[in-house]
Amino acid sequence: MAENIGNYDLAGKSAVPNAGWLLRSKLEAPRILINVVDRTALQGAENNVVLFPLTSIVAPAGFGKSTLLAQWRCNFLKAGHTVAWLSLDEADGEPSQLLSYLIATLSKAGVEVGQMELLAEQGLSETSIQATAESLLEVISGHPAEVVLMLDDMHRVEAGRALNLIRMMVHNAPENLHIIINARQGVALSLAEFIAAGKAQEVEAEQLRFDLEETSQAVGDSSDAASLKALHDRTEGWPVAVQLAKLALAKRPHSDNFSTLISGQTGHLSNYLAEQIISGLEPAQINLLMKTALLERFNAALANAICGITNGAQLIDSLNGLSALLVPIDADGVWFRYHHLFADFLKNLLNYTQPDETKRIHIAAANWFEQEGLIAEAVRHARLAGDVDRSAAIIENAGGWALVLYGGIGFLRNLLKNLTYTELAKYPRLLLAQSYLDIKDGHLANARRCYEDALALADKDFGHIAEFSTPLNRDILNLSMLLQVYEDRLDGADQAGRMQHYRNVLPEGDALAGGLIACTQTLTEIAHGRLAEALITVRHGLRDMRRADSTLGVNYCYLHWGLADFYLGNFQHAEASLWEARELAADNFGADSGLHAMVDVLLGGLEYWRGTVEEHSGLSKVFLAAAKHVEQFDGWFEIYAMSLDVTLTAALDQGQLELARDSVERIEAVYESRNIKRLKYLTLAGRLRIALAENSHDIAERLASQLRELMPLGCWRSDPYLWRPYQSAGLALAEVYSTGKRRDAIAVIDDLLACATTFGAHFFCGLLYLRKARLLDLAGDRKVALAQIQYALDSAVNEGMRRPFLIVPDLLPLLRAAIKYGREEAWSSRALALLSSCVAAYQEARFSRKAADQIGLSKRELDVLEQLAVGGANKEIARALDMTENTVKFHLKNLFKKLGAESRGQAIDLARSRNIIT
Repeated sequence: MAENIGNYDLAGKSAVPNAGWLLRSKLEAPRILINVVDRTALQGAENNVVLFPLTSIVAPAGFGKSTLLAQWRCNFLKAGHTVAWLSLDEADGEPSQLLSYLIATLSKAGVEVGQMELLAEQGLSETSIQATAESLLEVISGHPAEVVLMLDDMHRVEAGRALNLIRMMVHNAPENLHIIINARQGVALSLAEFIAAGKAQEVEAEQLRFDLEETSQAVGDSSDAASLKALHDRTEGWPVAVQLAKLALAKRPHSDNFSTLISGQTGHLSNYLAEQIISGLEPAQINLLMKTALLERFNAALANAICGITNGAQLIDSLNGLSALLVPIDADGVWFRYHHLFADFLKNLLNYTQPDETKRIHIAAANWFEQEGLIAEAVRHARLAGDVDRSAAIIENAGGWALVLYGGIGFLRNLLKNLTYTELAKYPRLLLAQSYLDIKDGHLANARRCYEDALALADKDFGHIAEFSTPLNRDILNLSMLLQVYEDRLDGADQAGRMQHYRNVLPEGDALAGGLIACTQTLTEIAHGRLAEALITVRHGLRDMRRADSTLGVNYCYLHWGLADFYLGNFQHAEASLWEARELAADNFGADSGLHAMVDVLLGGLEYWRGTVEEHSGLSKVFLAAAKHVEQFDGWFEIYAMSLDVTLTAALDQGQLELARDSVERIEAVYESRNIKRLKYLTLAGRLRIALAENSHDIAERLASQLRELMPLGCWRSDPYLWRPYQSAGLALAEVYSTGKRRDAIAVIDDLLACATTFGAHFFCGLLYLRKARLLDLAGDRKVALAQIQYALDSAVNEGMRRPFLIVPDLLPLLRAAIKYGREEAWSSRALALLSSCVAAYQEARFSRKAADQIGLSKRELDVLEQLAVGGANKEIARALDMTENTVKFHLKNLFKKLGAESRGQAIDLARSRNIIT
């Protein structure tokens, strides 16, 4: 049997049977077991619920608010409405947690929330609360029935962002959404404003009091009128007091009535009546009541554990006469809670009779919940016991930071909320867990601080740790590797040796750590240009992550695999891996997860370079949204590099300088906040390309000088870690030289080609060959230029990489020439088809075929007009279109006639006025 370390064994399997943090019992409405009082006076308010986005029920404890909601719920369900219930507590003041529960309960009620349910299970980490709430409202609006959302005990949610969320939902509620809140006192929901706007109704304490007839219904008609009147007057129609009086009287001699029960009573009526109820119970029953009152929920097994008994089920059954006070909270009647006032009374009684028991009970409850795998509740009870050490131990025993790999980031985040940072700072493994959360939130400085504090607290020097068999040492190893990736510290000369050392010191069969090492090594190899090796390493990582049963780890392996294949120019393989990663992310972590966004950035980049997406400057809306998401939350250098290069290239190609500047500024902000050093080269190159597009020559020269100094020719040979940023920087420098220093531009491109081919980064080769072809053609060496076109086609044809042919400036004449030359040299039909499609795309982008057809322009006449529009003389047009000059004159004559023009300039102006030239 594998040794168990940190509650997951050396094979990496989770030993936590239930890593969920959402308490499903909170989604269950209390069952009505007491005599239901017909609240005729409140019928109007019930009917009006579906007329308002908000119904507020506010009254002190004991006014029957929850019971009323439960009654309404039954009636709404009978009417065919969809009804969702959520019992709130103090932890729901965090907007992400509250919204997670709202999604969960609406899904349980039958609203099709789709991928949002997975996001909720992840605690909505790395997602926009505003955007998710808006999506939820949109889903509700499409639901075929009225949706009633009941929020019980709203007063337990402190004023703040959580209430802002409810306010927003009320303000923007679709017509079929109706929210009912129940609270002991008013909550900051702008109720008066909503009432004035016709968006809300209010039910107050006075409306909830029993009248004499309702008091009679509650206690039964057998009571004499005088006794009943005395009870009603004494309780003032307070529902809980009436119910307590009924139960108390049942414990007294039959000769007693309500008058004798309440005569001479002093002190708080509810406490007095509760005393009367339990006075007739057996000691074992009272003992169970007092001790279980400390729990938000309990069942027979938990009662046994905290009371030290074995007959909890029988004792609970024996209390069925307390149906008004002991409320089943699940459909099976297994879990229970107490009426709040009765629970308060029992807690006070326990504190008075057994003052030392409270801490022991919470610790016993923590132990029971931990054994059941209900870690969130285990930590909560340890915290209520004031035992920070026990709280920390439960989290550590469950796996520490590795809980993310099994229970999700939301699970870990909600566990750590139970401890302040000062408390966390005493436990190195919890500091490392917090470090991981900070990494995923993009707070790398905080992550580094937590990591260093953990090392200091553990009195360890990571570089000198000899083995990783202990949970703490394993966590240090894992977080060290993650920080290296996210901080972009993969450039050390001994990086490969370190990875091998980690493998050597790992316990045999530790699949999880082995998978993490493989993932880090894969990204290290990509960073150093060892792309073929990365493909081998990532396969090892995938096998280890599967053995470790880590879906998240498998997901990242496919992402890394797709990235390596992308750089290698294996677009079809890259697409297959990335789609696998995308489906895994959507199925397991939600469509809006940070992991999903990273995959969408890489897939969007792949689609762009293939030229298959034409919306918004050739970028899909999915790509643009994902790019902003990873910049806000989770990403590393390769993800940001793809985001910037693609967005910037597309924007500049379409002349959208504002989009170009925005893309660079966003990545600059990432660089400044996270200090990812290689991003500096990318942003400098981006600034240079924008300066060239704006004809800001002085700025361009200054930026070019900086780049030349930082990244001279051949820098990648001495420092392979620079190969990827050098590709972006070199292309920008070549563009600077292309106008007046073509020889220098070609020298830069040749060096970039040498870099790309050395490392096997064939993705860059196609674009570089095309840039070189253009420069050679401008220099008059068309034959060699056509050879470069053929080189570019070699990989482009097989992998469908079309975009580079569309974004190199002034490439159209050369593409036309390449089609003619290719036919003569018997190039493949696929190569010729790709070239023809690119020529057609150029025309489609520059001319309106519909407008040209209206005056009968032929394809060749449109070709001549195209060359005319860029200032070509007859000889230049003939060369570009492989015509004789006489043929050009013939087409010009027909073109002038159809446009009604007498000169070349007039022909261009008329073509523009008629929207033929766009």
